[in-house]
Amino acid sequence: IVLRPRRTGDTIALPGRDRKTIKKLLIDAKIPRRDRDLLPVFDLEGTVCALTEFGADQAFLPRPGQRAWLVTAEPVSHPAAAFDI
Repeated sequence: IVLRPRRTGDTIALPGRDRKTIKKLLIDAKIPRRDRDLLPVFDLEGTVCALTEFGADQAFLPRPGQRAWLVTAEPVSHPAAAFDI
């Protein structure tokens, strides 16, 4: 899985919702234009599998009883802090 900025044409189908472009999703959620490119997209081999602050695409949700990863993201106060482990 690769973290990357959104790209033109990226789509996601959040649980219980129809598939829509990430651009439209961010507009509908009233995310300010200046902040839209700051939300990382989780990309698996060219397919959007999740969008930070919104969740996973329906196709990537685990089935009941299936093991899964819980991934969280939080802003850092300084870009260099993003690499502290």
